[in-house]
Amino acid sequence: MANMPSLVDMLKSGMHFGHTTSRWHPKMKPFIFGTRQGVHIINLEKTQEYLESALETLKGIASRGGVILFVGTKLQAQAPITKYAQACDMPFVQNRWLGGTLTNFVQIKQTLKRMKMLKDQRDKGELRKYTKKEQLMISREIEEMEEKFGGIENLTRVPDAVFIIDVKTEKTAVQEAMRSRMEKPQPQRPRRMCV
Repeated sequence: MANMPSLVDMLKSGMHFGHTTSRWHPKMKPFIFGTRQGVHIINLEKTQEYLESALETLKGIASRGGVILFVGTKLQAQAPITKYAQACDMPFVQNRWLGGTLTNFVQIKQTLKRMKMLKDQRDKGELRKYTKKEQLMISREIEEMEEKFGGIENLTRVPDAVFIIDVKTEKTAVQEAMRSRMEKPQPQRPRRMCV
């Protein structure tokens, strides 16, 4: 599998360290290998299995022309999210998740349409007919919209999948994706062979 980290790479990068044993959820028991000094050790084989499954799901969506929305608003995630989303020519959210981006997409689409219209007017010089104060207010509105909607400017429909870096930080994005019934990656179960 291309670009999939090996178990040794995952071990070296510290992917096996979980949270303290006091902060666990019983549903995570199958993914916990053991405990060491009050910290859960994550089962890297299961992690690799689910990573491969997620990669296959995303490849399938992208190959059939689907849209994957990348979300990462944490400071450490903003630059990589922007870089990789632009490399894939996919939409992204890097500054702040706007509530209703998935569940109220009709309104988001209208706002994106207004932003494009204002930018076109600015580029064609049609804003000269307004007073200086009105021009300033319109340019500030464009800047504000670009900051909020810059990564999803070309989004024309609800995305087929959402790639979220930190599900704890992006709780609203996770809830909206679940309400939108997005495709969830499922690990392939090994088939038993009868002899």
